[in-house]
Amino acid sequence: MRRAWPVSWHLGALSLVLTLPMLVFICFLGSAYVRSERQRMEAHLADSARQAASLLDRDLSGMIASLQSLATSPALENEDFATFHRQALRARELLGFNIVLRDQEGQQRVNTRRPWGAPLDRVQSPADKGVRAARGPYVSNLIWGTAAKRWVILVTVPVWRGDEI
Repeated sequence: MRRAWPVSWHLGALSLVLTLPMLVFICFLGSAYVRSERQRMEAHLADSARQAASLLDRDLSGMIASLQSLATSPALENEDFATFHRQALRARELLGFNIVLRDQEGQQRVNTRRPWGAPLDRVQSPADKGVRAARGPYVSNLIWGTAAKRWVILVTVPVWRGDEI
C-alpha cells in the first residue's frame, strides 16, 4: 500500500511551483535594471567628460589668444623687459595665471611670480621641444610645477622676430 504524502509537502510543492517563476522573473528584471543603469551612468560620464574637455579647450584657447596678443607687445620688440613685466603683471591679474618669458637658452627674462629686478633662473621647459616642433602654441600634459608646487599645464606661445622664435 502506498503511503500518501502529507499535506505540508503538497503545500510546500505548490508554494515552490508558484514562487519559482516569480523568482526567475525578478532576477531577470534585476539584471535588466542593472544593465540599464550601467548604460545610463556610462552615457552620463561620457557626456560629463565631453563637457569638461570642451570647457578646458575653451579656456586653453583663451589663454593662447591672450598670450599671443601679449607676445606682439612693442616692449618685446624693443627688449624693454621692465615695461613688458608691468604688462604681464596686469595680464596676470586679468587672466589668473603666471607668465614667464624665456630666451632660447632657457634664461628667464620676465617672471610674474618674481618682482622686477629679482634674479631669475635658467630653466629648460618640457614644452620647449613642442613649441619648436609645432612652430606655434604648445600645450603640455599635466606636469608637476616645481615653482608652483602643484600640478600645472604649461601653455607656451612663441615670440616671433621675423622667422625666428
